[in-house]
Amino acid sequence: MTPAEIFAAFPDVAPYPKDVTGCPPEIFDIDRDFRGKSWQDIDAKACIQHSDALLMLHPKPLKYFLPAFLVAGLEQPESVAAESLVYFVCSEAFDAITPDLDPRQRAAVIGAVETIMNADRGYFAEQTDTFLRKLGIYGAR
Repeated sequence: MTPAEIFAAFPDVAPYPKDVTGCPPEIFDIDRDFRGKSWQDIDAKACIQHSDALLMLHPKPLKYFLPAFLVAGLEQPESVAAESLVYFVCSEAFDAITPDLDPRQRAAVIGAVETIMNADRGYFAEQTDTFLRKLGIYGAR
């Protein structure tokens, strides 16, 4: 999976129109730094700085900004953004937005996370089983 494939799967470029977290900007820097931006405007540095956003954002902004974290994880697979992404995809929070992703977007998420996990198999060993179970292919590798 490459960043270009993420861009193709998530073509929405309009800035996110609302509060990002639903909380006042003085409480969360995420809202201040992401509000009014498209996901393509969010670089790897911002994703690393806000890696906790994957667990803090409400479902709509989470789905909207997820591609930025996918690209950051692919560009820097040993970063905290990549680590947070793997944990997020193995969590119930990801299950909550999965129905809102189209098949191409789901494939892009899975492909990106597989690429990140393959970059450092030892580090993500514990998450591999959970990830494979989520894919319905546990034990197939």
